[in-house]
Amino acid sequence: MNKKLALLLVLTLIVSMVAVACGPKEAPGVVRIKIAYPSVPDFGDLPSMMVYDRLVEKGYAVLPTHFAQSELAVEAVSRGDADIGTGATRAEMAAMQKGAPLKFIVDQVANEWSVYAISAIKECKDLDGMRLAIHSDGAVSTAMLNAWIDTTCPGISPNYLIIPGSENRAAALLVGEIDATPAELADAVRIDKERPGEFNLIANFGRDLPNLKVTSFYANTTFLEEQPQAAKDFIEALLEVHREIAANPDILVEEAPKYLPGIEEEVLPDIVKAHVELGAFDVNGALTAENMAYSLDFFVQAGSVEPGLDPADIHDLSFLNDVLEKIGRK
Repeated sequence: MNKKLALLLVLTLIVSMVAVACGPKEAPGVVRIKIAYPSVPDFGDLPSMMVYDRLVEKGYAVLPTHFAQSELAVEAVSRGDADIGTGATRAEMAAMQKGAPLKFIVDQVANEWSVYAISAIKECKDLDGMRLAIHSDGAVSTAMLNAWIDTTCPGISPNYLIIPGSENRAAALLVGEIDATPAELADAVRIDKERPGEFNLIANFGRDLPNLKVTSFYANTTFLEEQPQAAKDFIEALLEVHREIAANPDILVEEAPKYLPGIEEEVLPDIVKAHVELGAFDVNGALTAENMAYSLDFFVQAGSVEPGLDPADIHDLSFLNDVLEKIGRK
């Protein structure tokens, strides 16, 4: 990893720690909603970041915190240092298996992952011995990657490198520091836009595993018990944003620079178009008992989650269902 990427990761972690320790002071009686993210802000986070102002208008104080890895965000929500989190569903399921007081409540973004590689790598077996960067051992993209390798080209031994953040790994791929990596959709668009034809798409998990829930919002069960209205207000605000995006995708072009400083505005229309075509931000929250059970089974079969977890114990869809009853399904 070059010095620039290393510095970015260090600064992200420092900002997260300072935010937790020195969050804003609220007036007495104001409910604080602490939201944990697993890495630097990315495009998939944008709709939930657009929710902040809506929640403030309803009288909430919102404290978002970006951690360096999915596991750190899960730990924060498990301890009650944060109320709601998002990130790799596999990491949350593994924590639930160990007794963490967590429940999935609404989906964040559809499966948007793919694997990009240098031109010398044309298929799975070509990854043998190559520099393959991952977010972390517990990341959902890592679980999909490992399952794909075990199924498609078992026995190979890539040289795994840990670089948290899809955007950071895409940057490393572009400058030749790695040979392949799982990439979120926005970063896949950047790769194709910046260096068209120079990198190969060797796996498309969004196309092959559309029902797999990879990045969902989960909450601490104490928060759900003590602040049920706050949970519902968060979900309602999120679905309102998703529905506005469905009606007018250009809103993402307008809002992205406010929440994602430094995002390349010349690439934004292509990123938005790709997310719209994927149906990335579901207007009904996407989570069902069926796709949660499917997702759990996938991660168990992939060896990422230990067997024995009851699918009914990993989610509480009552909050989402109450919101949908109020605002209607689309």
